[in-house]
Amino acid sequence: MGADTFRHQSSSDRPSSWGAARSRARAPDAEARARLRAELRAALPVYGTVLVNEPRRGTLAPVLHIGAANRPDVRDFLRVHRQDCPAPAEGDARSQVYVVTDGPSGAPVAFVRFDTLRPARCAFAVALRVGRHDAALAALARGGVLGITLDPPRVAPDGLLVGPTLFLDVAGREVLAAALRGWQNGGRHVAR
Repeated sequence: MGADTFRHQSSSDRPSSWGAARSRARAPDAEARARLRAELRAALPVYGTVLVNEPRRGTLAPVLHIGAANRPDVRDFLRVHRQDCPAPAEGDARSQVYVVTDGPSGAPVAFVRFDTLRPARCAFAVALRVGRHDAALAALARGGVLGITLDPPRVAPDGLLVGPTLFLDVAGREVLAAALRGWQNGGRHVAR
């Protein structure tokens, strides 16, 4: 099975509630900590990552092996996409990157949220943590493309990805790139 790609809506097509990509600094109060814990619990678990060349753009892209055992809508979305949308541009998704500079363990966390509109409606988020997902974060900041799969990603000897993977464009990679530069410089940079 091959890799598929969704096209991202332009900012002018997005409802105003989506706004531009942003980063969010965690406030020290209990309510903010509770919201962050809830967002982390709601994010799909990332079991593993691999970097591959995205076939249609020629950019290095992280592929995340995500867990969706408790999310039949995500599993159904991926199934419907594989069966009903063989062409790479058949589908729309809105994305948003936001960064929490002081996660629960003190390490920064980048959230990537998707709201897919077609072929099936589905909303989900993944949380990528600095220190654990550094290579994936750097590739995402450079290329703006993220692959997701429900199966452990495998790369063939010829360097091609084996198995069904959906590649999604990610808006806001500039926010992530600025935050990564700040973290690499030892600061708690908040990109706006």
